[in-house]
Amino acid sequence: MTQVDGKTVFDEAAVLYDKARPSYPKQLVRDTIEYASIPADGRILEIGCGPGKATVLFARYGYPILCVEPGPNLVEIARERTRGCPVEFEVSSFEGWQAEEGAFDLAYLASAFHWLPEEIALPKLASALKVGGALALFWNRHPGPQSETLEEVAAAVAKYRSDPGSRIDPNREFERSVREQVGKLDASGLFGEVTVKTYPWEQTYSAREYVELMDTYSGFRVMPADAKRALYDEVYTIIERHGGSVTRSYRSLLYLTRRK
Repeated sequence: MTQVDGKTVFDEAAVLYDKARPSYPKQLVRDTIEYASIPADGRILEIGCGPGKATVLFARYGYPILCVEPGPNLVEIARERTRGCPVEFEVSSFEGWQAEEGAFDLAYLASAFHWLPEEIALPKLASALKVGGALALFWNRHPGPQSETLEEVAAAVAKYRSDPGSRIDPNREFERSVREQVGKLDASGLFGEVTVKTYPWEQTYSAREYVELMDTYSGFRVMPADAKRALYDEVYTIIERHGGSVTRSYRSLLYLTRRK
């Protein structure tokens, strides 16, 4: 399977990524802020802010935020989105970023933690947090059940992609990922009890919008051009045949814990 460079694959499609990727539930952000109990003079750290989809939601609470993001094109979009808010940006990889020891009351990662090198991710995040500081990891997942339209889309994807990930049962993968992530946090010995919350919601896409969404995921972006074009054409045709739109179910998944 083609190796994906998480530092460049999204930045190369920054405008499309910003247009097509969904945001996050406001309740998730409220729950995170409430859990963190940030003092009046507290600070927030975001790793991998992308185009600022989550950043702008946290910025509304008024706390200073430092965003570390390796993609300069994504940073420019995030900077514009949060203009007027107390948000600073550092264009850097997580590995290259010089962490401020014990400087933050909350660190969060929105659909980004899985891109970090495991051997340094949790120790470095812990070092940036104050003792008792909160860590929030969250993703937008899309487990089943799927509609007939999305079942046909999944069959088309499986036909064009050879990696096992294209055929994983979404419900089992959701449950497995929760167990695995909680296990990693526990095994680090750096954080306390883990709270897991889920937030179900839906979003409806036109055929073109759904193809654009697909093209923001790394597994599709690294496909050979001819195969990718054929797949996107087939997905577009499937959705058009089923009325021209498709509703995708999401379940946002949030992990909350504190530095020991």
